[in-house]
Amino acid sequence: MIVFGGYDNAGSSCADVWTLDLSDVPQWRPFGLAETRPQRRAAHHAIYDPVGDRMLVFGSFAWANDLWELPLSAPAWRQLFPGGTAPSGRTLSATIYDPLRKRLLLFGGL
Repeated sequence: MIVFGGYDNAGSSCADVWTLDLSDVPQWRPFGLAETRPQRRAAHHAIYDPVGDRMLVFGSFAWANDLWELPLSAPAWRQLFPGGTAPSGRTLSATIYDPLRKRLLLFGGL
């Protein structure tokens, strides 16, 4: 399991990545990325792309509309700049990944 961002116990948004090793004794570990990364965010969308073996992150409570990828085989954040008009930043929406068509689908939100 891999987790990015959210709120910490002090109520501040985060920009760190953690993994949960689900072997015999589950254990949390920081993913340890110190270079360029998305801004701190919460209530964003993070999905796993099984074809590209990467995590994609979009949106947040700050209404950011930037898109980032984190390849899991060679972890280094990279901002993506897809063509076309980007949707406005949003939260409280639904996101899924369609691996057959290599599409991220975003529905609704504020």
